[in-house]
Amino acid sequence: MPYIGFMLRLAVLLLLLAGPAWAGGASAPAPAGGGAAATKPPASNSPVIPFAPAQPGSPLPMTSGTGTAVEGDLVSVNGAVVKLWGIDAPDSGQTCQTKANQPYDCFTLSKDQLSNYIGQNQVTCWIRGKDRNGQSLGTCGVNGLDLAALMVRNGWALAYRDLSPQYLELEAFAQTRVRGLWAGRVEPPWQYRTRMAALRNK
Repeated sequence: MPYIGFMLRLAVLLLLLAGPAWAGGASAPAPAGGGAAATKPPASNSPVIPFAPAQPGSPLPMTSGTGTAVEGDLVSVNGAVVKLWGIDAPDSGQTCQTKANQPYDCFTLSKDQLSNYIGQNQVTCWIRGKDRNGQSLGTCGVNGLDLAALMVRNGWALAYRDLSPQYLELEAFAQTRVRGLWAGRVEPPWQYRTRMAALRNK
């Protein structure tokens, strides 16, 4: 009997030590703020990618301050415009379709969603470089959360797969749950730009 009691107490102890992993794989929330150490990308059932773009030993230029949404993938931080790295949102003039095939202004809707995520909060951006047009590219966060990840996960922007695979899992998450633009039909912005350029050149 003492041996059985000991084994029961040992089993309970092991279950307690297993904690969240035993309970279904939930992980502890990421700390808020600009993030010191890099954080592993979450599985597709994770709410967002924590904002931790700076790799130890590889510092990136940073800008921080009052932020506003210029487009669904473009923010202005203290007047400096930064394109969100790894995503693409509908362009000005682009329309999408609802589930009932009704057109709507998805450019404005996407921009408004980014504006909602920013709110009155301070925006911090780690500048990764410039695109071919000289536009600054950066990973930007608010309250410890990656703005690009929020946009893709909730279906208001697409993962820009030609630039980075970082947000592909979050795009799949939004698609399977029919979130945001995925509730209807959206033409990938890069395809929209190519189509518009072809029409202009006719």
